[in-house]
Amino acid sequence: MGRGAVGFLEAFVVAAFAPYIFIAVCGPVTET
Repeated sequence: MGRGAVGFLEAFVVAAFAPYIFIAVCGPVTET
């Protein structure tokens, strides 16, 4: 993952979007 501030920003972006990706992928599957 990147270095220094870039790595921190990458981790922040991943942490910010992971819940939405998880809901988008698993939401329709669990609501069957």
